[in-house]
Amino acid sequence: MDVKKAMTLNPTFCKPETTLREIAKTMKSLDSGIIPIGDGERLLGMITDRDITLSLANNADPDKTLAREFMHASIYYCYEDASIDSAAASMGKLQVRRLIVLNNKESKKMVGVISMGDIARFTHDKITSGDIVNKVSEERCEQRH
Repeated sequence: MDVKKAMTLNPTFCKPETTLREIAKTMKSLDSGIIPIGDGERLLGMITDRDITLSLANNADPDKTLAREFMHASIYYCYEDASIDSAAASMGKLQVRRLIVLNNKESKKMVGVISMGDIARFTHDKITSGDIVNKVSEERCEQRH
């Protein structure tokens, strides 16, 4: 099965000037833990719910702190015609829970987001879903011991 069949379509993105509070509200309304940050169709980075939590723990003002201050410039992605197995392998290797989905290698337009939850819902292969969770969590667990 292709990523295109399992991904969340037409993801919302926020601009770099968006405050953390606005991003948090957007995440809540979308029931999402990630918001791509962009300017038009160009992707600049992404911010996660964890990024917001860490910024607040460091006393950031949610009404004055902008996305550009805490966003990740590294964007992990796959293409919509990639197999779900290949997206799952990438998540495990990169230790991330979500990937941005781009339409093709030429235009690289953001068309969706695929998460571990999407993969679990659209595959009957519980081993794949479990493998992703194990690989994403592996290093974090090792760091705690």
